[in-house]
Amino acid sequence: MPRFEEELPQLLRWDPGIIYDPIPEWWIRGLNEAQQVELIAVRLEVTRQVLQVQAEGLGRAVEVLRSKKG
Repeated sequence: MPRFEEELPQLLRWDPGIIYDPIPEWWIRGLNEAQQVELIAVRLEVTRQVLQVQAEGLGRAVEVLRSKKG
């Protein structure tokens, strides 16, 4: 019996992926404190937005699954 993953096209297989921080730590250390604080704020905002989009996607997935239930 084939596994469920093998039955799905590659584009539909779950791959949560990794969102990389584009700014390396060594580069941040060379900045002044105000710049560091600004970049940390950017990092936090990006993380917040990613989590928000992921939560919305999960909510929509739940809706789809629930609609197939009945």
